[in-house]
Amino acid sequence: MPTRAIGDLRLKHPEFNFHESSEKHGYRRSIPVFKGPYITHEPDIQVIPLSSEDKYLVMASDGLWDEISRKTSAKVATRLAKENAIDSLMKTLCQEALKQAAKNSGITMEQLSRIEPGDYRRQVVDDITIFVVDLKN
Repeated sequence: MPTRAIGDLRLKHPEFNFHESSEKHGYRRSIPVFKGPYITHEPDIQVIPLSSEDKYLVMASDGLWDEISRKTSAKVATRLAKENAIDSLMKTLCQEALKQAAKNSGITMEQLSRIEPGDYRRQVVDDITIFVVDLKN
């Protein structure tokens, strides 16, 4: 996640949490009583043992996992493998997450697609990054 690496310093360190006038200089509003850090550059790591039955490794940002479960991602991968369309796995997982985000927000996919990037869209759906590793090839 880029924020963990390079962004939102005001959420990491109190010395970057400037006073109210910082907004006019293009910074976000300060946090009145800083009790952070609220985010960290340290990644969340989960260790999941693999077996000879495993076919794909899906690594993704929280934008995907907030919307769909590991079990759902496995079902999508299995379905696409049967259809011989595994090359579209990342796109399909992303679409499934967007559908779920729209449903959770009570809007249609059409409405979601018309929301401009920015703070309001972030309230509906988080950024999504997906990598898939084929463990059998």
